Amino acid sequence: MRKIAIALAILILLMLGSPTVVHATSGKVELILHKRVLPAAKQETGRYPNSGEQLAGNSPLLSKTEGLNGIRFKIYDATPLRTAAAGQGATADEFTSTYTNMEIGAAQQLIDQQGLHYVTTITTGRDAQLREDGVARVQLPSVSHGAPTAFYLIEDWQDTSTVNLVAAQFKPLMLALNIRGADGTVLDPIHFYPKNEIYARDPYFFKFGRNDDKEWRLAGASFVLARRTTAGELLYLADKQPSTTQLRWQLSTDPAGDRSIRRFTSDASGLVATPNVLLPGGDYQFQEVEAPTGYTRRPTPVPVHIPRTWQEAVTVDHQKIVEYPTSVFPDHEIKLARVRVYNEKIGSSSPGSSNSSPNSHQQAQHGWLDFLPQLGNRRSLITIGLGLILMVCAGIVWRSRKRDRRH
Repeated sequence: MRKIAIALAILILLMLGSPTVVHATSGKVELILHKRVLPAAKQETGRYPNSGEQLAGNSPLLSKTEGLNGIRFKIYDATPLRTAAAGQGATADEFTSTYTNMEIGAAQQLIDQQGLHYVTTITTGRDAQLREDGVARVQLPSVSHGAPTAFYLIEDWQDTSTVNLVAAQFKPLMLALNIRGADGTVLDPIHFYPKNEIYARDPYFFKFGRNDDKEWRLAGASFVLARRTTAGELLYLADKQPSTTQLRWQLSTDPAGDRSIRRFTSDASGLVATPNVLLPGGDYQFQEVEAPTGYTRRPTPVPVHIPRTWQEAVTVDHQKIVEYPTSVFPDHEIKLARVRVYNEKIGSSSPGSSNSSPNSHQQAQHGWLDFLPQLGNRRSLITIGLGLILMVCAGIVWRSRKRDRRH
């Protein structure tokens, strides 16, 4: 009996002194991923840490980002890595930070070297319950062999049929279960918000009318936006879009009359902008489909070139533009109107009313007469010639009288 009592006492002490593993009652926890993209801000990706709790619909992250469908995540069991890190005294936060900060290539190499077990693949889409895009759900075990689990999520693929923008370099996501909420309870489900900053630009220009040597801002000029495929087909930006980050283009035999094509119309300041449309790198063109009454329509497209990196400027009509992260144009930029595209007033006699500039042969015909005032007709030339003859005659008469006085 004494030996039994001692054994029971030791057992009780061991139970009191050993750590308690906290996990969900079912042994599984639901992970809900909310894939978000930042379509307009270039420097906000790291400002929204994940807590594991669901965000309110009016949260800063959700109000500034969009859900992105068609993104695939591969999930690997990283529990061995977590167990090894815990043995070295690392906290769960330190463990997840180490692996989340890795580059995607290095993370994939680590998975191969460590032989991490592949669990499953999930793809983001429209979630009926949350009524939200960019969501994927999966059930994961919270405990493995008596220890809390960890999972490595690698974003490795985009569905190009729905994702039309090039996302910036993304990071892997390390998830260490079990995660506690603000009230100290273990979270189930866990909400995570992996974020991408997309690379896209926002071209614009200003529309001006002109007549002779005068010019003014012109409202009411309408354009459509087009791009050419590798096969040479011209596609037009559709009017109805899934989102600002998933652009839909379509063929059209009559872009000027096709109301399913998006139109961009100059406002009172002459500004032609692309609100809620963000374009990835490539070449595009604005085609003027309707000019204001009394003005000629520009017959040639306005070319747009968007480079592949932020280090280069967007050009519109072969001129560089200045972009603003907020997509709100300051007053001084509107006043300057640096990139101007003109419509000639019908009946204008300005040089710009012609689509072609004078060639070298035409310029050579002017020759030495270029220094003269603008001469509209032959009568002006005759008048000047007579004036020169009279001046020569007057000089001869003056010299003759001066000579006679000497004699």
